[in-house]
Parts: sequence; C-alpha cells; structure tokens
Amino acid sequence: MTSQFTVELVEPSCLMSQLEEIGGVVHRSFLEPPWNFTWSFEPSDDPDSGLGFVTMLASHGADFFVARDSDGRIVGVGAGIAFDQSMLEHFKVNGAECGDYYCATVAVDGASRKNGLFKKLVDARIQNARNRGISKVYVRTRVDAQTVIDYYTRLGFTEVTRYMVEQGGTRSERVVMVMDLDSALTS
Repeated sequence: MTSQFTVELVEPSCLMSQLEEIGGVVHRSFLEPPWNFTWSFEPSDDPDSGLGFVTMLASHGADFFVARDSDGRIVGVGAGIAFDQSMLEHFKVNGAECGDYYCATVAVDGASRKNGLFKKLVDARIQNARNRGISKVYVRTRVDAQTVIDYYTRLGFTEVTRYMVEQGGTRSERVVMVMDLDSALTS
C-alpha cells in the first residue's frame, strides 16, 4: 500500500545534508538486476560510484524527489535535471537540447518495491518539468529492462536511439526515450 510512503521534493538548501542517504539508495538499487552494477559507493568525485553519480547531478542543479517510509527513511529517489551543455555531452542523449528535462534516475530500495513508488517518482519528475514550462522529457534505461521500457511507452514516451555505455562497472546497451509534454497534454 503506498499510503505508508510519502514523496517530496528535497529543498535545495537541504540537499547536501541528505546526499549520502540519497546516494546510498541509488547505489544499492543499481547493484540489483537488471542493472547489476559493480560500482562502489564512494568516492563522491567519481560519477561511476553511487555517491559520485548523485553528487554530479546535484552539482548541476538536479531536482531530487525522495520517497520516505513511515519512519522517515529515504527508500526511493527520483532525480531530474534540465540539460545544460556539459550534461548533454555526458549523457549523450541524441536530439536533446539545452533546457530539455532529463529524468536521470529512479531508484527504489528492494524491500520497498511493489508499492507504486517507481510510478510516483516518475510522475513527480514529469509534473516538475510541466510546472517549469519544459516541453520535452527524456529518459534512458537498459535495453534489457523491458518492464521499464513498457512502462515509459504506456506513459507516452517514444524511442529516440540506442547506444552502448559503460557505467557502474558494466557495459550495456541503453535505450533513450522522449515524451513531448505539449503533445501529451492534447492527446
């Protein structure tokens, strides 16, 4: 039941004090299938570590949404960011332009899965982009994460490209998908 969880935007002034807990959720989540990363939690200056990945996103002004359980622990994370030039180069999202929104990550602790948190975190980021007047939202995931691809397709995302990437100590094919929020509002 999702009622035992709350999803909230982390205020920028509070982000740094929560970054280690946020990074821990991302790190643990991506050690599991289908991602199977072999990355370490630290160092914070290495974007191929759990903490380093979220630190890199934070340094570029990412929005972080967290899901908290009834005890206040962070059990889910969704990060999104308006692309700037350096983020476009890092993430290699074909067709994206500066100012488009990138749903950079969704991670839910294993014990908290099957409670609708993935959906709530995705919805929060899409709504955040709408509220900011952004018209295009991008996601990327592994090609073998078919459940995730199917979910994004049902939301209205369409495939843009596929490419190989090295991340978290693994090499895998990624699929990039886009949703035109202007079209999604009229359909």
